[in-house]
Amino acid sequence: MIEILNTQEDYENASEEEKGRMHERLYQQLTAACGQGDAMGYAYLGYFYENGLFGFDEDADKAFELYEKGMELGDSYCEDAVARMTIGDEEEYEVGEDDWTMDPDIDLRFQTCSECVEGAVSRMQNREKEWEVADIVRKFISNARCLMDDGAMLMELCELSVRLEDFIIDHPRLKLSFKELQLDLVRALEARGEDAGDIPGELSSEIESLKSSIALADEGRLSEIPQSGHLRKDPVEWTKEWEEHIDEADRIAYSKMGDFPRGMGFCFGFWPERRSALLSFGIKWKDPHMMNPRVIFD
Repeated sequence: MIEILNTQEDYENASEEEKGRMHERLYQQLTAACGQGDAMGYAYLGYFYENGLFGFDEDADKAFELYEKGMELGDSYCEDAVARMTIGDEEEYEVGEDDWTMDPDIDLRFQTCSECVEGAVSRMQNREKEWEVADIVRKFISNARCLMDDGAMLMELCELSVRLEDFIIDHPRLKLSFKELQLDLVRALEARGEDAGDIPGELSSEIESLKSSIALADEGRLSEIPQSGHLRKDPVEWTKEWEEHIDEADRIAYSKMGDFPRGMGFCFGFWPERRSALLSFGIKWKDPHMMNPRVIFD
């Protein structure tokens, strides 16, 4: 699976040294994908060469050659790119609802959104590098917003967002941004005559609840933040400081756990490591057992 976790804006704002590293990482990742017969490797490389992105020289001939190889592997984007470059941009195409749009920016952004979802699902289901999920969600939101501006792929984005929403944990502000995106997507569909039923109202309620708790956290009124669910959690998890450091803290904590089995008893090894990592960032955290002393955890 190919994951492009940096944007062209990230590249342009980076130092020359970091630009070189980004380019090399992409080149190695995509050429390896091509070598394994992954058509999307050819699609991405072709797009980067065609448009001169991420330090790739702008080279239409090279792009066309890559698109042709991707087309031979059955990739519809590459097929459309070959047709566009062969026939010329001036010709009009009739594109069905289930076809690619023939706009390379829209198509690759949607592909990026799809792969963001697959990347998050894979990490959470396989319990590998879960701390990367938040950045993947941010990438999804950024690309989905750009697609919304073009009025493209609204229904498909709604369906992808449903798959992603349960994986946004420990990040209340990120969850707020995600719910606001979902609401905007639903309203855009309603503007096109789609019936969204009770979904807009439910999303609006979730958004207001998140805003209220985040506001209390920002004002330092942690004790006033309402608890939800049957387990109490430390209100510090609503703070901006928590959200800024929790991913790195979890990366550190998991690295300390080594090959400890992810089964019964894992939480009692992980939580102290997480507390220690958070404390190094100046955050004092009470784990679920400390917050719920009468509950038996395994």
